[in-house]
Formats: sequence, structure tokens, C-alpha cells
Amino acid sequence: MNSVFLLGKTAAEAVTMLKEVFKDKAMGKTQVYVWFNRFKRAEMFVEDRLHCDHSTVSRTDENVEKVHQTVLADRRRTIDEISEITNMS
Repeated sequence: MNSVFLLGKTAAEAVTMLKEVFKDKAMGKTQVYVWFNRFKRAEMFVEDRLHCDHSTVSRTDENVEKVHQTVLADRRRTIDEISEITNMS
């Protein structure tokens, strides 16, 4: 989602793109707007994490799949809930 934001797309454009790709499994419009508002307030930037001293050891295919399956099970989960369920920060 951050990539779409950084490309200068609007939240409405992101909703359209997600629906085109994921059909009825796409993230809801409200959640897309919530994410975009967080990005605008600089609360969430992937690039910041890439440049910090934290290790990226937890970014394995297994962990990515674990998070992916958790989101697919209920796309309305918050980041904190996903973190707790997957036991990852």
C-alpha cells in the first residue's frame, strides 16, 4: 500500500487498483483510507525501517506467508492484532 501512496496515487485510486487485482478479497475502502491517512501523517513508512539498525532476519518467506494468511483470514485486523497473532513486531 505504501508503494501506491509513494507513487502519488490517491486512496480512491488505490481502492480501484486493489479491487481490480484482488476482486472481492480486496481490502475495504475504509481501511485503505485509514492506511493512506497514516502514511500522510508519516506514521508508517517502510523506508524508515529499511534504514534503521534493526535486523531484517524476521523477514523470511515463512513469516511473510504467516502474516499473509493471517490477513487473508480476516482483512479487518489491525497491525497490532496481526503482530500479536503472528508473534512478530
